[in-house]
Amino acid sequence: MRAHLFALICLTCLTACSSLATAQAVTEEEMLVKASALTKVAAAAESAARYKDPSPDFSERDFLEFSTRHDPSLLEPFAGFTLRALWRDRRGVVLVCSADGTIRLLEDAGCTAELDKHHWREPELPCEFSIDVAGICP
Repeated sequence: MRAHLFALICLTCLTACSSLATAQAVTEEEMLVKASALTKVAAAAESAARYKDPSPDFSERDFLEFSTRHDPSLLEPFAGFTLRALWRDRRGVVLVCSADGTIRLLEDAGCTAELDKHHWREPELPCEFSIDVAGICP
């Protein structure tokens, strides 16, 4: 009897954990749509860093809002995700991470035409910037 009860509890836990992992997993379609949207946000961040003289005191969120002030809807596709920004030497990079801010998913420098990094295809990586803008931006 105890063995059956233990097996039932284990099966219930496995099913619940599997469902949770599937619910949190990102799909290719979702990431490709986000990638397209991210190129627009990264271009806005690049423009702001290069031409609009953002305050060095801005938080990442302040900088993103400053960059997209002309069209705040650019940030809407990233509701439910952590969106980070980096700006230095008049260059901008934007990073999309999981909702809890632990896993890096997409990353783009605004100086390039296509999305730079599809991190979601790699093993889970921490939510940290990996693009060296000096190395890829003219």
